Amino acid sequence: MRIGLGGLYLQSQGAGVSRCGIRVADALSRLEPSIDFYWHVQHGFEPPRELLDRPNLRLVRESRIRTFLLTGGLLAKTRGYRAWIASAYDVFPFALVPQAAIVHDLFCLSHPEFFTDVHARALTHQVNTTARVCKVLFANSRFTKEEVVRLQGRASDDVDVVYHGMGNVQSPVDRAAVTPAQRAEWMIPEAPYLLALSTLEPRKNMPRLVEAFARIASQRPHLHLALVGGRGWKEGPIFEAIQRTGLSDRVVLPGYVPDEAIPAWYACSEAFVMPSLQEGFGAPLLEAMAYGAPVVSSNAGSLPELAGEFAVYFEPEDVAGMSDAIERRLATPFTPAERIAAQDHASAFTWERTAAGIMSGLRRRGIVP
Repeated sequence: MRIGLGGLYLQSQGAGVSRCGIRVADALSRLEPSIDFYWHVQHGFEPPRELLDRPNLRLVRESRIRTFLLTGGLLAKTRGYRAWIASAYDVFPFALVPQAAIVHDLFCLSHPEFFTDVHARALTHQVNTTARVCKVLFANSRFTKEEVVRLQGRASDDVDVVYHGMGNVQSPVDRAAVTPAQRAEWMIPEAPYLLALSTLEPRKNMPRLVEAFARIASQRPHLHLALVGGRGWKEGPIFEAIQRTGLSDRVVLPGYVPDEAIPAWYACSEAFVMPSLQEGFGAPLLEAMAYGAPVVSSNAGSLPELAGEFAVYFEPEDVAGMSDAIERRLATPFTPAERIAAQDHASAFTWERTAAGIMSGLRRRGIVP
C-alpha cells in the first residue's frame, strides 16, 4: 500500500511545523513498515540523514509546488496512493484520493494581527482549503480542535486530537556536565539566566517578557534573559523593549542554535518562560520539562493542557503578573522528585503516539485497511 505525505513547506532548519512534519514522517515509516510512504518535499529541503536510509520512506522532490498542488490530487490516484496526509496545509483543492491533514492552529483566522498581511492571506487560504477538502483533520490539542469546530464549522467527529511530541528529541544532560568549551561554542551564558526559546514573532509575546524581566532585574543583578531563536517577522518591538528598559547588556540574543545545544540551554537555565499570547501546541514546554528546566507559562491556548500542574501560570498580557510568576518559580525551583515527575509527564508525548493516532483515525474511517 502507498500513502502520499505532504512536506512541501518544510524547511531543513525550521521550527514548529517543520519539525512536526519531519518527526511524523519518521514515526509513520517506523510504525508501518509494510506501507510505502512517498514524501513530497521541495527542492533544497534536506531531511535528517537517517530518514534517507528508511526503505519505505521515499523522497519525492517537487520543483513547482503550485503546479503540483493543482494537479497532484489527480496524479495521486494514478500513482497508487491510498490517501494523502498533509503535515503543513499542503493539500490538493481537488483529489481522487481521501485527504487528511494535521492542523497546527487557526491563528490566521482568529488573530490575523500576528502575521504580515501577505502571510495572513496565504495561511488563511491554506487553512480554509484544508478544512474544506479533508475527510479527517488531526488537531494537535483539544484547544485546536475546539477552534476548528468553532471557526471552520467542521463536525466534532471529523476532528481527532492527536498530540505531538517534542520538536527536539535528545537525551537530557546534567548542568554540571556542560563544559566551559561547550558553553562558549553554543553561546550559553556563564551567568544565571531565564530562557525563552522560539522564533521571534508577535505571537510569542517577547516584548512583554522583556518588560517583566525589567521589573525583577534590579533585585536580581546577576540574572540574565536569553531569547533563543531565529528572527521571524514584526520582531522590531522586541528590540525596542530592550532599548527602552536599558537591559541590552543583560538580554542575550544568540539567534538560531543547533539542535545538539538545546538540552544544555535548558539544563543550564534557572527557569524556562513561555509568554505566548496563543499556542496551538507549544512543544518547548515539553522540552523544558524533559530537559529539567522549571517552567513558567502563559495560560493561553493549549499551554495549561500540556504542562498541567508542572508550571506556574500567568495571564500573557499582564506584565506584573508575569514577573510575579517568574519570581515565584525562582523562589521555588523543582525538587529532584518534581523534576522526575515533570520528565515523566513530558515523556508521555511521543511521535510514536502521534503516528499511531493518525493511522488509527484513518483506519476508523475506512481510509486505509
